Amino acid sequence: MSQLKENARVTTTFLAISAVLAWAVTITGANFLSPINLWHGLKYLSTATGVAGVAYFILNRYLWRLRWINALLKIPDFSGRWEGWTYRNLSGEWRPSAQEISQSALDIVADAWGPDNWAQSICASVVQDSHGTIFQLVWSYRTQSTSPNVRQGDTHQGTHLLRLSERDGCKYLEGIYITDRVRDDQTIGAGGFIRLVHVSSTLKRGLAFDEGKWGLARPTEGIRVLPSETDRP
Repeated sequence: MSQLKENARVTTTFLAISAVLAWAVTITGANFLSPINLWHGLKYLSTATGVAGVAYFILNRYLWRLRWINALLKIPDFSGRWEGWTYRNLSGEWRPSAQEISQSALDIVADAWGPDNWAQSICASVVQDSHGTIFQLVWSYRTQSTSPNVRQGDTHQGTHLLRLSERDGCKYLEGIYITDRVRDDQTIGAGGFIRLVHVSSTLKRGLAFDEGKWGLARPTEGIRVLPSETDRP
C-alpha cells in the first residue's frame, strides 16, 4: 500500500475520467432510445456522480480512521506530533528532533525540525511487509536552515526510513536517515538513527524543545557501528 501526493492526483484524475466516460456512455445509449430516457439517464447519473464525489471526500478525509473501515483499507495512522532524538554519525551526538505528520487516506505530508533546520517532505509513502503486519514510513525531504549561523551542509536533501511500532500503550517511529550533506572534507553523504514517540494530535509547527517535558528522554548510549570486513584485523 502506497500513499503519495502523486498517487492522490492520479486517483482523482482516474475517477474524473471514469465519470466522463460513464456520462458519455449513458448519453450515447439514451440518444438511441428517446429524449425521455436521455433526461432520466442524465438525472440519475448526475445524482450518482455527486454522491460519489461527496463520499470520496468524506472517506478520504475522515471515515478511513473508523475501525471497521480501516480494517478493510489497512492504513496505519501516522498523523500528529512525534518527539524524540536523532543520532548523527558524523559527530556522535543525540540531537532533539520533532516530526509532524498530516494524513488522509490518499495523502501524507511530513515536516521535521531540529535545533537548526526545518525539513519539508518532497514525497512520502507508507510501505508494508508481505504479511501486512509491519508498516514503515519512508519520506524524502529538503531542508532549510533556521539558524543565523549557517554551516556547510545545513541545506541538503535526504530520506527518513521509519518503522512504526506500538508498546506499553505508546506509538513509536524508529529507523534511520540518510542525506547528501556536504561534509567538512568536501565529500558527500551522512546518516544516523532516529527514535520518536507520538505525543499529540496537535501540531506545533516547530521544534519547541523543552527537555523536561520532551516525549523521550535523551538516550545515554552511543551507537556502535560494527567495522566492515576490510577494517577488521
